[in-house]
Amino acid sequence: MERLKEKFKKVCVLSLLLSTILTFSQCKKEVVVPQDPENPITNETPGVVDPTPPSTEQPTVPPATETPTVPPATETPTAPVNGDTPIGYASVNGKTTGGAGGQTVTVTTLAALTSALSSKSPMIIQVSGTITGTGLLQVESNKTILGMSGSKLIGAGLLIYGKNNVIIRNMTISKVLTYSNIIIKEGAHHVWVDHCELSSELVSDWDYYDGLLDVGTGADYVTLSWNKLHDNHKAMLIGFSYTRPDDANHLKVTVHHNYFYNISERTPDVRYGNVHVFNNYMQNAGYVGSLMGATVRVENNYFKNSSLPIRTEISPVAGVISGLSTNIFESSGSNKITSAASNWVPTYEYKSALDAAANVPAILAKGAGATL
Repeated sequence: MERLKEKFKKVCVLSLLLSTILTFSQCKKEVVVPQDPENPITNETPGVVDPTPPSTEQPTVPPATETPTVPPATETPTAPVNGDTPIGYASVNGKTTGGAGGQTVTVTTLAALTSALSSKSPMIIQVSGTITGTGLLQVESNKTILGMSGSKLIGAGLLIYGKNNVIIRNMTISKVLTYSNIIIKEGAHHVWVDHCELSSELVSDWDYYDGLLDVGTGADYVTLSWNKLHDNHKAMLIGFSYTRPDDANHLKVTVHHNYFYNISERTPDVRYGNVHVFNNYMQNAGYVGSLMGATVRVENNYFKNSSLPIRTEISPVAGVISGLSTNIFESSGSNKITSAASNWVPTYEYKSALDAAANVPAILAKGAGATL
């Protein structure tokens, strides 16, 4: 009996010692992330966004000699590719889940839509019927905006201003005056716009309508996919200025499987950013632009009846293009590329969703737009 007591005492001592070692080790691993009220990546707490993207993810601007640069391969995709998860940058350094887990509401009026969008709580907002308005409707973080079959938003656009974790799907938005149909800006991040139809009219006044889908001023980690953009002079602008060099550290955007037609320019036009443009169909549509040191991979797209498909020469510093040989140009004019070719390829997984360029017109004629 005395021997058993002695063994029991030794076991207790060893257990206490091991517990102390493990506790000390765990404490050494804790990291405190300071909150910066000016930084939308740290002052939002949706529970789905990684608050500390790697500091090494700093795309560089090619110097004025137009030597192409390759952004560092530090991207860390956090979600697999499937129908309810964005491909590309909206799944890098965090997740984009929208209003998942929140209340689901159906709205049929402008007042109800405005109220739901401004809620601070996660929410899935189903838009039903035709809603008419003016100006911009501001969208708070952690929202999914889902157009029901046949729904329309006319005259009013959506603004994601410094917010994060927003999904806009299956919305038909048209004829927004003064502003673009959807604007993502001021540090907004982890935004996914998918299967929407955006349009206005090709009127004689070039500036009567603004763009259709624009991303700028420090926005980051955005995916724009399976949208139909048509009948407008300006389609998609990524980077709002020639004088915002800090945007070279942001504007990571994936643009895939979009159908641009009857568009005069910007499919998209990129300034400073790092943008992946793949499997898009540009029919009677203006150029893809890489400007102000932007790095743009133009991959497996189909250009038809485009007088000027790709250009780099209309800014003080040209951007660079990678993937040029993978595209198809049918009945189109010559490109104006004034910089050396880049070899940049984003490091997130997308090859499983990459279609042959020759198949793109048929795929998008059937699948792009508000088809969910």
